[in-house]
Amino acid sequence: MSVDVSARGTLYSLEANIVIQPLKALTMHPITILSLTLCATLAAGCQGLHSHSPKGPDLAILESGQTTNLIGAGSTLAWAPLKTDAYETAGPTKVTDTQITLHAGKPYAGVRWTGTAPTDNYELSLEATRTKGNDIFCGIFFPVGTNHCSLILGGWGNSLVGLSMVDDLSAAENETAYPETFTNSVWTKVVLRVTPKLILAEVDGKQAIELEREFHRVSPYLGLEFFEPLGLFTYESDAIIRNVHLRKLPEE
Repeated sequence: MSVDVSARGTLYSLEANIVIQPLKALTMHPITILSLTLCATLAAGCQGLHSHSPKGPDLAILESGQTTNLIGAGSTLAWAPLKTDAYETAGPTKVTDTQITLHAGKPYAGVRWTGTAPTDNYELSLEATRTKGNDIFCGIFFPVGTNHCSLILGGWGNSLVGLSMVDDLSAAENETAYPETFTNSVWTKVVLRVTPKLILAEVDGKQAIELEREFHRVSPYLGLEFFEPLGLFTYESDAIIRNVHLRKLPEE
């Protein structure tokens, strides 16, 4: 039954045109109003607690020798896309049980792992291919001790592999710059290792980077802090990333 309220506060049935009851003015004791307000506030807070986005597994608790697949059944909600409030022109992303698809942004597109990540003694491996564009098709934002760094593939106009930042210098400026070009739609295998002594990177089975941590300071490239603790991104390029695995290495 639908109802209507008259100007005098009388309630009517719209279907039967029957007066149901008059409405009386409602007065409340101040304590009653305060109690209702508090209940509403607590209810809203509880609703907020249950509305948080899912969190990815805690990779920091992996034991030595353990390997986990970061793209698989149940992992689609473990990756958060680059937000438009961080970059208004962030490219669209799609995560499935088999791959991550990143469409070119202006300039970035990417996803961030929502769980924890190890900071030392780990290996991250993946396969990536650029499907469109001519720049970074595989950027890996990763933890190094108490800081972060990025491994860049195909950056600076598809010309190099390198780490950003090292001693406040970008991948094109520091000693890790490794000349390499990549062909679109061809898969590239990447292996990244972080130990207390070294940062190592292999590209298609060839060692491309070996950086001694004792003599260098790494830091995040400006603007990529969104991807903490672990992220994958592109720069003005479309790409697909698959077979992402993280392995905990023995303590050194």
